[in-house]
Amino acid sequence: MYNFPFPAVIGVEEAKRALLIALVSGDVRTVLIQGNTGSAKTTVVRALSDVSDREVINLPLGT
Repeated sequence: MYNFPFPAVIGVEEAKRALLIALVSGDVRTVLIQGNTGSAKTTVVRALSDVSDREVINLPLGT
């Protein structure tokens, strides 16, 4: 599956900010992103994981 570059993902600035803080902070280890289907939750996480050494765990909770 194609992953978008992190700067190219638009419309989810709050999620991007939270992920960047978690990435650079030694204190923040977990970020929970919630939203409607199709709101780019997975896209933004995959984009950041391409440039990070952090493990990403997807926990789909169903509909």
